[in-house]
Amino acid sequence: MNDDNIEIEIIYAEPNDQITITKQTASNCTLMQAVEESGILEQIDLKYKDKLKFGIYGNLVTKPNEYILQNGDRIEIYRPLLADPKKIRLQRLAKLKQDNNN
Repeated sequence: MNDDNIEIEIIYAEPNDQITITKQTASNCTLMQAVEESGILEQIDLKYKDKLKFGIYGNLVTKPNEYILQNGDRIEIYRPLLADPKKIRLQRLAKLKQDNNN
């Protein structure tokens, strides 16, 4: 790795599979540039591509075209949620209450 490059990791996970890419990129590279250069978007289910969000170590990056990567950053690509977690918890609680009343 030369002084003008940094090493990063890009991760995308689905319920039964995970894609991890480790790559070197320019030290002034944005998050979105690194994702596009990695080719990972070609490996992602097309139905999600317009709804993806990005983060660094669990912290959402709201402007991936502006975020300048740091050496060692782990880019996480988030799929949209298929169901609202709060709604699912409420449904489970309602079912549990119903089962306990029977």
